[in-house]
Amino acid sequence: MREPCSGVRTQASTSPWGDAMWNEDEYATVAWRVEDLEHLTPGWSEDRRREFLEKYEYDIGDRMVERGYDVIEDLLREEGVHAD
Repeated sequence: MREPCSGVRTQASTSPWGDAMWNEDEYATVAWRVEDLEHLTPGWSEDRRREFLEKYEYDIGDRMVERGYDVIEDLLREEGVHAD
């Protein structure tokens, strides 16, 4: 079973990072942490997990954006909005 990313934030009245980091114009902000890989890579050290995330940070980010658009398009269709 996949566990949710610990960095998932949805719009709320307060941010776990403090008000200075909160931008009310951002939604569904996601950040991955070393701890998020523990259940997937039990034999890896914290340093190895960090290296992995650093190496693939941009690939992960790009895919999250791509999948985010897929989800948004699906939800818009459910709302009756048809994109051209």
